[in-house]
Amino acid sequence: MRTRFFSLILALFAVLLPSAVRADDQPYVKLEVNNGAASIGADDATLSLTFLYGEKPTNVEGEIDDASVWYFDLNPDELPGNYLGRTETERLTLSARNKERFPGWLGFDETWYYTDGGAFYTSLTLNGSSMHYSPRITYAEFDPSFSNARPTSCAHWFNSCVQLTSISGLQYLNTSEVKIFAWMFANTQFENMDLSTFDTSEAQNMSHMFRECTALTHLNVKNFDMTNVTNIGGMFQNCTALKELDLSAWSMPHLTSTGGLFQNMTSLVTIDLSQFDMTNVINISGMFMGCNKLTTIYVGEKWTTDNVDIWYKEKYPNGYWNTRRNEVFRGCTNLVGQAGTTYQDLLDAIALEDLSAFDNQMTAAMAWLNFARPDGGSSAPGLLTSTKAFAVVHTDGNGVKTLYLCNRGASEVKTTSFKPAVAEGEAEVEFTSGLTVIDNLSTMGDNKWKLNALLTEAGVDVADIDHVVIEKTFAYMRPTTCESWFSGMSKATFDGLENLNTTE
Repeated sequence: MRTRFFSLILALFAVLLPSAVRADDQPYVKLEVNNGAASIGADDATLSLTFLYGEKPTNVEGEIDDASVWYFDLNPDELPGNYLGRTETERLTLSARNKERFPGWLGFDETWYYTDGGAFYTSLTLNGSSMHYSPRITYAEFDPSFSNARPTSCAHWFNSCVQLTSISGLQYLNTSEVKIFAWMFANTQFENMDLSTFDTSEAQNMSHMFRECTALTHLNVKNFDMTNVTNIGGMFQNCTALKELDLSAWSMPHLTSTGGLFQNMTSLVTIDLSQFDMTNVINISGMFMGCNKLTTIYVGEKWTTDNVDIWYKEKYPNGYWNTRRNEVFRGCTNLVGQAGTTYQDLLDAIALEDLSAFDNQMTAAMAWLNFARPDGGSSAPGLLTSTKAFAVVHTDGNGVKTLYLCNRGASEVKTTSFKPAVAEGEAEVEFTSGLTVIDNLSTMGDNKWKLNALLTEAGVDVADIDHVVIEKTFAYMRPTTCESWFSGMSKATFDGLENLNTTE
């Protein structure tokens, strides 16, 4: 009787806990026909993907194309071997291994990975013409059971699924251990992607993650934890419909490559990179190339090109060196720096028609790189706008004192030609007397962001402030304290409080 009782208890637990993880359970993917076609390989077949966790079923007998359903393991952790600089023997070895390193459910084979005379990724931009199943996948879903999986790579998972416009159950994808997101959604046709729930704390490689997502109009990645990321090269390349992209909180102390990051984002108008840490970046080649509507690039204190390799080289399988001249801004015809430097000024600085000579190429490369800095005017031209927070007190001829909080760049606010921003059609305010300037509130040592104390230290009696104007440019600032900012300004009127960003 006791034995039977315990058997009943065990059976009850089996019913109540159907999703319990067993020793032989694993993450796996089911690929199946979803339109009634005879087999996966049929010319008229459209396919669906389901990500599951449990005991993987046994595949059907025969060739995969002759079946209507097939089961795959998740792809291994590492990216495909890089062919660049490899010997012929090494390339053949890598070619044989690559079949196991890309997701099997996309239907790649080893012949796809290497094209004689080209890099291993050459075919990735061919919109599926070299791929077997990916262009025919029209539906994808993560089953609730997949929440038990802990993948360490999502590389290429949906690459070139050109008919896939949404994914069901994305909340069941646990990315807490994923290190590689490279090419994950490349060449898909999503219009709106909200990845705010993605845990990217272990991420290292996000290169080409959204490349060629030409239908994408809204993308939420602002909460990505980028602490461990080193490579974001080509991440948004050719996202031609994306007009806005919030990366204002991205801080990347280990970043080394941003090459082609925003290349050919032809709808992008402004971008805030104020938290980008470029200290260790080696490659920025083509970072903004082709962004022909881009007008303003905001950068912060850790923006630097000091370690960029001016002569960045990659050796291709055919033995030739691809010399990339760091043409960071090629085609950014509407881009203007904070002091008014234009794209044409950059072209004038290059002033070389013949780039065949090595010396001329080096001169051009230096010009492209030199303009990748906050604009300092004719003496130090650049195409970027610095996100430095300034407090400027102006006293007009009638003794009226106005406090401006703004981002103008040091060279601009330190002159008597400083004028507040005005709405289109309004007359500019004439300045008839000098200015008191607090130079960058975010870098004042122990007094960092202590506005009231800094004004007093500069000789300004805060009780005399008549107006406080917080300009639109100040919205790009991220003060970490507002303690006592306006204390004692009892008679002041305020404009632009909506431009005070208190998120931090």
